[in-house]
Amino acid sequence: MALKEKANELVEKYVEQLLDVGLYRGDVLSDAKQCALICIGNEYYAVRELLFNLRSCRVIKSEKVYLIRIDELIKEEKELKKEIGKL
Repeated sequence: MALKEKANELVEKYVEQLLDVGLYRGDVLSDAKQCALICIGNEYYAVRELLFNLRSCRVIKSEKVYLIRIDELIKEEKELKKEIGKL
């Protein structure tokens, strides 16, 4: 799934949820974007932590592979957050 599609889908889910429960402060789209950004931050933090643990347990043996994957995750997270900001 493209990052733009993922960002759009995530924000739409939060718009629906916020409208369903009435937990928004006025601009539902702005609140949904904020929720999506928090969600993305938590998701990517968990994946980075998992990679760190896999490296610590020597499941990922190559330091280079680990660093490349971490770098890719950071770039992907930044791009996804940028796409959310554009919505």
